[in-house]
Amino acid sequence: MIGESLGDRRLVLFIDDLDRCLPEKTIEILEVIKLFLDLPKCMYIIGVEKDVIERGIEVRYRSKEREIPISGKDYIEKIIQLPFTLPPIREEDMTEFIEKLGIGEKEKSYGKIVAKGTNCNPRKVKLFLNTLRIREAIAERTGGKIEPDLAAKLFVFEYVFPQFYRDLVKYRDQKLLCKLERLAKEEADDELMKELEKSETLQKHHKNRDLNSLLKDEPYLCGIDLEPYIYLTGTGEPEATVSDESLLDELLSEDFAKVSHTANL
Repeated sequence: MIGESLGDRRLVLFIDDLDRCLPEKTIEILEVIKLFLDLPKCMYIIGVEKDVIERGIEVRYRSKEREIPISGKDYIEKIIQLPFTLPPIREEDMTEFIEKLGIGEKEKSYGKIVAKGTNCNPRKVKLFLNTLRIREAIAERTGGKIEPDLAAKLFVFEYVFPQFYRDLVKYRDQKLLCKLERLAKEEADDELMKELEKSETLQKHHKNRDLNSLLKDEPYLCGIDLEPYIYLTGTGEPEATVSDESLLDELLSEDFAKVSHTANL
């Protein structure tokens, strides 16, 4: 009936954003789509991340008694006749895209930071920009003074590297950020290199290449009063009950940041 009603035309259906669904729900939708794949004169263009399909297969068929009957790759090949992968957006192209969003001059100053911090994902870019605008508005209303590019970089740390951001807030009195910036820029002296050898906290974050790539680029946060920025994120270090055992572990860790932090509690 559909083929007859179309005549010489074709019906093209675009199905996008399946990766917004839960993995198992994505498989359910694809199973429904499979029922209509044989309809004449109909074409389906499906936008979805391969990883989502693979996770969905694992969730759907996961069982202790049996192995997964099909891989995500094989499942896709049974449905998709012509697969193609979109190339990643280049950083300079995303920076240009940000500058064309009708943003102000001060927002253009952190376009490159946002592009790098979001892996050039347009959806995340808009989320970042909207969040930064709200924080700047709050700062203006509360009398706080912040620099947009510094706020943007700190937000990247908070959003993309949450464990690093928590440590940055927790150990800010021990200048953790300054030390990691110096290490990233290869400006560490002998004293800092010795501390790196003993500090699990420094080692953990210094090994992160993506984090180091951001730390070595301007704007630099070392020497900046971070309190107004941390206040805006609402992630200041909360008061918490700490066990004697965990306090002792930190004091005996030989990690300068942990020892200094614990000694000041």
